[in-house]
Amino acid sequence: MDGGRDSEIAMGAYQPGYLATRNRAARGQVHGFRVALWQEHLGRDAAAEAAGDLLQPSSLACVRRMNQVAEKHWAMFADDSFRGDLPGHLMAYPVGVGSGGELLNTRDKFPDTNAKVLGTKSNILPPILTT
Repeated sequence: MDGGRDSEIAMGAYQPGYLATRNRAARGQVHGFRVALWQEHLGRDAAAEAAGDLLQPSSLACVRRMNQVAEKHWAMFADDSFRGDLPGHLMAYPVGVGSGGELLNTRDKFPDTNAKVLGTKSNILPPILTT
C-alpha cells in the first residue's frame, strides 16, 4: 500500500460527533461514505442483499458477505463463457493460502493474458514495477 498503484487505495476517516457506542455503530457521514463505496464496488443488488451485514462492518457476517461477493465476481470474470458487464468491481485475487502460509495459485494465468497470477521476479525491471 505504498501508493504506487491505483488499485492500492486506503483512507482513514474520523468524525468525533458520531462515535460508536456499545449498543450502536457510528452513523455519521463516514458511515454513509463507506456504504456508498460498498454499493459501488459490490454492485447495487449485492449491496441491497447485504444491507444488514454492511451496517456492522466489523462483524464476521460482513466479512463473509464481502468475500462471497468478491468470489462470485471473480468466477464471473474468469468464466470464458461470461458475456456482459460485471455487476460490481470487487473481486477476489485468485490465490489461496496453505496451512503453512505459502501462497497457492488457483489458476496459472489471468484470463485473456499470459500474465502469471503469482508473477515472477525480473532481472531487468526494478521490484517496484513487478512486485
